[in-house]
Amino acid sequence: MKFKYILKLIFIPLFISFLISLNFKNSGSCDKVLAVFVFNGNIIPQISNIGSVLKTLSPIIIFCIITGDYFYRFMTKTNVYSFIRYDSRNIFAIHKIIKHLSITFIFSASYIVSGIYFNRINIFDKDVFEIIFICFIMLFSINIFFSVIMNICSFFCGNTASFLYSMSLMAFLTIEYLVNDISDYKNFSLSKLNPIKNYTLNLHDSCYMEKNEIWQLSFIEGFDFKFSIIYFLILIVIMYLILFIIILKYDISISVNEE
Repeated sequence: MKFKYILKLIFIPLFISFLISLNFKNSGSCDKVLAVFVFNGNIIPQISNIGSVLKTLSPIIIFCIITGDYFYRFMTKTNVYSFIRYDSRNIFAIHKIIKHLSITFIFSASYIVSGIYFNRINIFDKDVFEIIFICFIMLFSINIFFSVIMNICSFFCGNTASFLYSMSLMAFLTIEYLVNDISDYKNFSLSKLNPIKNYTLNLHDSCYMEKNEIWQLSFIEGFDFKFSIIYFLILIVIMYLILFIIILKYDISISVNEE
């Protein structure tokens, strides 16, 4: 992994975190409330708050821009010599998946740590620390989910189209969340399968966040963090498995026409 690439993974999320943190400077909120809103508790079920939605999703969108063709570019003609140096495609695929996990970890950790620093959040409080840890797990998971989807699409339609498709999926899932009245399906299990809902802390029915706090106005009953973490884990394993199979079977001589 090149040093310049590592710097990009650190300073870009740092800059995003800084911009988002400006909205919460001197807010007077307690650390627990502040931690939720600074990271991924900003989406609320009202389409008029699209600005808040974009702020919440911005680290995911930027990460997709950075890594959306990570696997594809190593198997096209521009990087074919890097690819053929590996003894087998199995080794290549496993190595790149591990590196992709590392890249996602660095980016997500940089965003979270920067948010803690810029907002002076006290992480020594047990509840605050646990909420921030969950924030990291959710960001790490959803970054992998959309980045891998974009990488998979890039093998079939090229970089530009794959970005449009993955962002369209993100927009669809977000709109589904925004336009539906959560009170209509508090106990409807399928409502918990939207990754955007799993990513959003304020929808979870959790003992970490009191029901009288402002973000709990729209929580889904029985929707806990353990479910979302396990669900993301299953999604990530499936997505990486699909990507692994594509890498093994992909013909590197194919030229993908991009718009």
